[in-house]
Amino acid sequence: MGQRHAAEVPEWGRAQQIEVSPFAPGTAYVALDYHEVENNKPYVFKTHDFGKSWTSIASGLPADDPARVVREDPNRQGMLVVGTDAGCSPHTTRARTGRR
Repeated sequence: MGQRHAAEVPEWGRAQQIEVSPFAPGTAYVALDYHEVENNKPYVFKTHDFGKSWTSIASGLPADDPARVVREDPNRQGMLVVGTDAGCSPHTTRARTGRR
């Protein structure tokens, strides 16, 4: 994680994978899992500058369900699916940026 978000990210998390956007160079997504240290908050981030900075996109996700994976729909830019212990949730990045 870039220095800008170091305070937001606790120690001892696990990233199962980093999802590279099929649409935008430099854009990627990551879900960090902390359930093993009794932290069930979802941590999902997006970068648009090849990992120099990361922005949390976890708002709207259940606060007590750890995110395990995030994937971008290969047919719809900005449409994400976040996998948690309880199932999968559709999630979009467009609502926060104002783009349609």
